Amino acid sequence: MKLTNLMTQNMQDPIGLGHGVPAFSYLLQSEQRGDKQTAYQIIAASSRELLEEKKADLWDSGKVRDEQNYAIAYGGLPLHSRQQVFWKARVWDSQDDPSLWSEPAFYEMGLLEEEDWKAVWIGQGDDFYGDKSAAPALAKDFILKDKNIVTKAQRLKGWDTLEADFTGWRNAVRIRHPAHRAVILCGSVR
Repeated sequence: MKLTNLMTQNMQDPIGLGHGVPAFSYLLQSEQRGDKQTAYQIIAASSRELLEEKKADLWDSGKVRDEQNYAIAYGGLPLHSRQQVFWKARVWDSQDDPSLWSEPAFYEMGLLEEEDWKAVWIGQGDDFYGDKSAAPALAKDFILKDKNIVTKAQRLKGWDTLEADFTGWRNAVRIRHPAHRAVILCGSVR
């Protein structure tokens, strides 16, 4: 039996989870007709290296006798804002034989506590006298201070239209994207 399509909160390798107790799921493949899962084990670690060594410093479910392979609630140590979690699973089949461990999966927590939010609103503000039914115009310039970083990712969300110019990147990028879609751009910093 083989585990595939590992997901956290129904997403593959999500970033910015806002739920302190995420749920795991996976699909099963077996070459044996009628085979089924009779138990599972999930381990979670704070680094890929620890996970590869099977050192579950965040959670080890142990062998759980259950056929469930979806919505399995995380049961480990409390998770913190921006925390990265690496996890994998294995199952036991109808003959009580364990599968190999799955490939690792990953997720990152979002900002869970109010004091973690450091941003300030940018835009029209209360003193704007134009058409308030129009989408607010938001603009913010920023500089990447760490020049030793090879790649950077910017997570952007927009209402109606999103425009972003990234200059100083090896290749400048200009995007326009429809509402409520997350865009992740990666590029090399000069």
